[in-house]
Amino acid sequence: MRQSIAAVYGALISLLIAIAHDQLFTKTLEWPISAALTGAVGIGALLLVTYELIGGSRAVSRRFSPLRKIEGAWKIDLTNNENRPTSVCKIEFAHTDHVYKGYGINCDGTLGSEWSSRDIHYDEDQEELSFTADATLVKNGKRVRNYGYIKFYKNANGKFEYGDGYFVDMGDELTQTHMTLTKIKNDEFDKLVKDSFSKTTS
Repeated sequence: MRQSIAAVYGALISLLIAIAHDQLFTKTLEWPISAALTGAVGIGALLLVTYELIGGSRAVSRRFSPLRKIEGAWKIDLTNNENRPTSVCKIEFAHTDHVYKGYGINCDGTLGSEWSSRDIHYDEDQEELSFTADATLVKNGKRVRNYGYIKFYKNANGKFEYGDGYFVDMGDELTQTHMTLTKIKNDEFDKLVKDSFSKTTS
């Protein structure tokens, strides 16, 4: 939508410049041309305002983002990750774009890590998400960069309910961990995070 409006606005500006050049530099400005010139200026101004409103509209940006299909809370089961076998995450719209963020939960239920994406890309044709993120380990505050990939799958009703992928931690040792995702309700996400925080601070 924003690209279409920008293209139309650019075309009108080009037309306006052509009319102005023709009338101001080659002949006397007459009423029909003046009306056309005034109309082009008015439409151009209106499109510019519309473009700026849409460009800054959180609701419109979210609606046209392909990631809205996979928005929500997810539970993540990790393979061969004994210290933090479970994570929870959310894919949600914040400010001007979607973010992928969450918490790693230790085997004793305490909070092990938290992360937030630096960059995400969604391939709508393949229903695949790739990301880079910054994570913080709770036990020592160490920051770890990671990147990963998730393929999303629909259930029988055509809703995205499952995911399968991996992430790679770029810490002292490069480690790759397989993960499976299952869609959960926000209430379940909130409870898991609250319980984990309670155990961490007790």
